[in-house]
Amino acid sequence: MAELAQAELVSAPSITRLAAELEARSLISRTADPADGRASLLQVTDAGLEAVRLARHARRQIVAELLEPLTAEEIATIEAALPALERMIQPG
Repeated sequence: MAELAQAELVSAPSITRLAAELEARSLISRTADPADGRASLLQVTDAGLEAVRLARHARRQIVAELLEPLTAEEIATIEAALPALERMIQPG
């Protein structure tokens, strides 16, 4: 959980609560780590994979609708800015 919290830039208690909620909704499963009894191994379930697929599809639709009225030049400007925006949100 600590590794996941660090990767997601949130506190350990926050990621623990999130994992519990995802597990309660059957979107992930949790098992004890055989190498470390204090740790848990998380695995996405089929329902979790489907939820991710649906969320990505919905986001693609929203972005497509937002981009639809833009000109090719405006879209090219946005595309050119993406690497800088990605660097801004990368940790470290």
